[in-house]
Amino acid sequence: MTSPKDALEHFEQRAGRSQDVNRQAALEKRHGKGYRSARENLQSLCDPDSFMEYGQMAVAAQRLRRDYDDLQSATPADGVITGVATVNAELYGRDKAQAAIIVNDYSVLAGTQGYFHHKKIDRIIEIAHKQKLPVIMMAEGGGGRPGDTDVMTQIAGLQLTSFSSWAALSGRVPTIAIANGYCFAGNAALFGCADIKIATQSSWIGMAGPAMIEGGGLGSFKPTDIGPVEVQSQNGVIDLVVEDEAEACELARKILSYSQGDLHNWNCSDQNTLINALPDDRRYAYKIRELINTLADHDSVIELKPKYGGAIITGLMRIEGKAFAIMANDCRVLGGAIDAQAAAKAGDFLRLCDRTWRYPRLYGRTRQRSSGQRKALLRLFYCRRTVASAFGYHIFTQRLRARRHGYGRWQFLQASLLRILAHGGVRRYGVRRRGAIRLQKRTRRKNQPRRTQGAVR
Repeated sequence: MTSPKDALEHFEQRAGRSQDVNRQAALEKRHGKGYRSARENLQSLCDPDSFMEYGQMAVAAQRLRRDYDDLQSATPADGVITGVATVNAELYGRDKAQAAIIVNDYSVLAGTQGYFHHKKIDRIIEIAHKQKLPVIMMAEGGGGRPGDTDVMTQIAGLQLTSFSSWAALSGRVPTIAIANGYCFAGNAALFGCADIKIATQSSWIGMAGPAMIEGGGLGSFKPTDIGPVEVQSQNGVIDLVVEDEAEACELARKILSYSQGDLHNWNCSDQNTLINALPDDRRYAYKIRELINTLADHDSVIELKPKYGGAIITGLMRIEGKAFAIMANDCRVLGGAIDAQAAAKAGDFLRLCDRTWRYPRLYGRTRQRSSGQRKALLRLFYCRRTVASAFGYHIFTQRLRARRHGYGRWQFLQASLLRILAHGGVRRYGVRRRGAIRLQKRTRRKNQPRRTQGAVR
């Protein structure tokens, strides 16, 4: 009969087989590519000694064709590390710092998604849903795994809940995904459904990998030909691009902090400079990002999708330690006019900040707009009013100039959806920090026909 001491030693030995110290070959291969191991990234994401792992003893469902000892060494945790931990507990306390963590391990079967891999993800998502925990996921991997021979019955993956349950978290808790290296197929689907999507410069993201593309008769492509970060950042798939995994983990912790509470230690620029922030001649453009950086606390502005929909700037910031979401026109791009990309970007941003929404009835003259622009604008006005934010942000809009066309839509958007930070009419107004400025009522000229503005019921 095994003694408790022997059982404990066996347990520690078995758990140790999934650690980097016992997987030197895989660790050296990752470092040779300039990447970090999954557990090195895990240490960067979590507070020290706070991670509690779920399913550490799992292996790939391939016992029918591989030795179990080999599976323990070659497929530890079935290619995904899941658990709960604290993030930023030193700033916000242990209760507010609780988070669920999912780290795909590319050194295990190229990070592919197997039977127990999915079971582990399903379990941690269920825990996050019940306990309302934010989730950080590192989504590197090659998608579905065909080699799990222990699973006798397959229904084309339709029995899995990973994708639907992950998407269902959006609007309930903050979800942040990080892509590095190859992120294809199912891994890319999980990445794309996150609220905030971060990618490193060495990322390739696509809904199909090279094998699937070639199998579909579309030709042979290298993995680096599929969804490079330069393309995905310009089409709005990626919110933030960083240099490497270390910076991505640090940025994920910072973004999560915006939903955790206020900072008591903060500093900002001299707010009196805002008086002269705009040019005296209203026909001249100005740099709105400099104004935002002046308004916000130092090192607190995080701009989302900076290379997509440039006419609209969206992002997160802090004012006196409090978290805010900001949306601003950039008058240097299309004169600040909203095109299809900018409307889609703004609409997605409002969805991110708003938990409860419903379709409004929208009427107006849209004949001069293309079909794509109309659909994007409908996305922009999808939220009727801001009720509650999954991230807990206060939403402000920064509007310093009004264009003649579409002014009614902007007035509706700011009056019904957003608290007004600063608002300008057809002429320039002074800007006060956190000051709501009275709208200027535009009068019709004599004998001028009445224009039909966008009316909402």
